[in-house]
Amino acid sequence: MDYQSWIGVPTPPKKMVITTDQIVQFTQGFPEEFRPDARSIPLTFPMIWWQQTHLPWMELPGKIMIHGQQSFTYERKLKYDAALFYRIELANVRETTGSLGKIQLLDCTMKVTNVMKQPVLVANTTLILLDSPALQPSYSELEPVYPQYPSEIYYQWDGKHRLSSGELLFDACLGTITSAMLIAYAAASNDNNPIHLDVLKAHEAGAPRRIAQGMLIGGMIGNRLQMLGLDNWILCDIKYRFRSPVMEGDVVRVLVSVINTDNLSHLACSITVYIEHRAGVPSNLLAYEGSVRYTAR
Repeated sequence: MDYQSWIGVPTPPKKMVITTDQIVQFTQGFPEEFRPDARSIPLTFPMIWWQQTHLPWMELPGKIMIHGQQSFTYERKLKYDAALFYRIELANVRETTGSLGKIQLLDCTMKVTNVMKQPVLVANTTLILLDSPALQPSYSELEPVYPQYPSEIYYQWDGKHRLSSGELLFDACLGTITSAMLIAYAAASNDNNPIHLDVLKAHEAGAPRRIAQGMLIGGMIGNRLQMLGLDNWILCDIKYRFRSPVMEGDVVRVLVSVINTDNLSHLACSITVYIEHRAGVPSNLLAYEGSVRYTAR
């Protein structure tokens, strides 16, 4: 693939109008307790536009693709029934060597504007490309069995006191990530990467079970943070770096802590996501780390 010829060349602008029906369908991809009502447009929703766009640099037979990083930075809120225009471009290509051998990193950018050509959103995505192994090992196609843990919200800020640095904003267990959740999110987002749906394809990528979509977990977290009763704050920026894949059967814990409140116009927090149990065995594996930023209304 000659990536150099595609760097910096955006796709033709594509018009989108967000409707209530689209959001209702999209939110069905999340468990009910992490599903906002239709009045709120999830910040991660524009990711589905990737699936509706022909990206020539993504025609990659024989490659395994994994989400590496994702960020959303909003200048303006998404609104229903308002025309938006987006473009996606390959911003950079990098190559490195990791535990899985030589890998390529594709840095991509989506820019969304309104009819006045004002910026609405910049979403930066890093994709990790791996070569498929020449020899495929043999694995059982039986559905894996794992303990089921419920989701639980341990703490979330109620907005009734002034936050201080180091204080928790949100603490929750997302419960056990199941194959049903992966299938539901794939149907809602059109993210049908086979490593999320096919046990054998996940094995080829080096995982013992199907790998959860990065934005299934990221969206669950983003939805809850967007739903917090922060009367004076609007969530405008969220970033994730995926450190270790979350797989079906994993029990996921998320902690969001205040970094500082010195700037009265912004509230900055860190996000830490780790795997509490892997296939029923206690774990403390870092899965995601990132940040979220609110701006004053």
